[in-house]
Amino acid sequence: MNHPFIIDERFQQAADTFLTWDQLYTIAVEGGFCSICEYCLDPKDGVWKRSALQWMLEWFEDQEDYLKCAKIRDVMKDRYVAPPEEQLRLNQELKRRYHD
Repeated sequence: MNHPFIIDERFQQAADTFLTWDQLYTIAVEGGFCSICEYCLDPKDGVWKRSALQWMLEWFEDQEDYLKCAKIRDVMKDRYVAPPEEQLRLNQELKRRYHD
């Protein structure tokens, strides 16, 4: 499945290999490899975010696994929204790829 906001094909390849949210949680949160969750442009506010973290959080909330939710929220504090310089780079890349 190709998503129009995924710029990096490596993320698409990685996303296709995960079978469950539990596996992504193990790698991204427990393993400290949050960067596997690439930034995606949020069409609601135009901000680049690691949307997979939010989707994972919502899934674990539905499962009532609040310990995992707390750990995901801790990671999201510093790693969810792209820093300003990364926002700029991603916006420039988006323009270059789709508006040139």
